[in-house]
Amino acid sequence: MKESRFSYIKSITTLFYILLGGQVLLACTLFALVYFGQLELFPWRNSPGILVILGLSISIISRFAANYLYKQKLHEIVEGERPIKKKLEDYMTANIQRWAIMEFAILFCIILVYLSGNMLLMVVTAAMIFLFLLSWPRSAKIIADLDIEI
Repeated sequence: MKESRFSYIKSITTLFYILLGGQVLLACTLFALVYFGQLELFPWRNSPGILVILGLSISIISRFAANYLYKQKLHEIVEGERPIKKKLEDYMTANIQRWAIMEFAILFCIILVYLSGNMLLMVVTAAMIFLFLLSWPRSAKIIADLDIEI
């Protein structure tokens, strides 16, 4: 049974790395293309203020929504009488939902950088990637969050 628990932890960590890697790779590629002028930008370049406000707003709302839904789901998992396997499955689901919401904001900001060429949006993207990185699922954190013994 312990092997099964470790496989869940390994699966969730692997999924996190894959999502993070995709975001970082896309952001770095787009940054290089915009910075070195290799990308044809869209005409929205003349009104970057509204796009920065839009990107920042979506990022803030997404971060709070992701954390709220995650904590609500985590409370359900911990309070319910479930076997450890079910708790780990539900925990993985809660994390996938949280990461999907955060990844939406990151990809949205990357698209706005592509549309406008505004590097301030790249700073917002980097901040969101950093916040995404803070949700890294370490074994000790998973055990503490779920209040289980392995």
